[in-house]
Order: sequence, then C-alpha cells, then structure tokens
Amino acid sequence: MRGLSHTIHAQAEILHQRSTPESYRLHELKTAGTAKGTNQAITYISKKSGLVLRANEDVQQSMNVTVIKSDGANGVHYTIEATSHLETLLVPQLIHFPGHP
Repeated sequence: MRGLSHTIHAQAEILHQRSTPESYRLHELKTAGTAKGTNQAITYISKKSGLVLRANEDVQQSMNVTVIKSDGANGVHYTIEATSHLETLLVPQLIHFPGHP
C-alpha cells in the first residue's frame, strides 16, 4: 500500500509487578506475580478518500499471579496466556451480483 496510503503504527509493551492493592490487604489477601503483554496496531488510510483501507492488530498477554490469605490458609494461582490477531480489509464493490444491491 506504499504510496497509496498513510500508515499509522502504534505499539505498546506492558509489564506489571505492582504490590498488593489496598482492598486486598483489607481482606487479608497477599498477591505475587506478573502480568505482561504487547500490543501492535497498523492502520493504512487512503490518501485519496481518507477511509481506512486496512487495519491489523496483534496482541499477546500473559499473567502468572498468586492470591493467598495472609495466614497462608488458602489461595489461588492463575496462569493465563492469550494471543489475538485481527485484520480488517476494505474491499471495494467491483462486481454487481444480480439480486444484490
């Protein structure tokens, strides 16, 4: 699409290792672990019409977290891996099919 469109590229990377939230402490809970991910989006916009011609987004996220009672009596461990790919493509109406607008 080089020359026919403007390209917008956005990328983000997240690493979260924050301490236990206050609301968890009030309920005598402790947390440990990490949450991280990357998001990348590329959008192609027509120079002629200003319409989005194509858009791609790739997402990868993971979480490895333990939530446990302060006294160690019980807890839960979460391990999550998520991946997503989205692609949207504007297809101009070039062919007219009988019976369809």
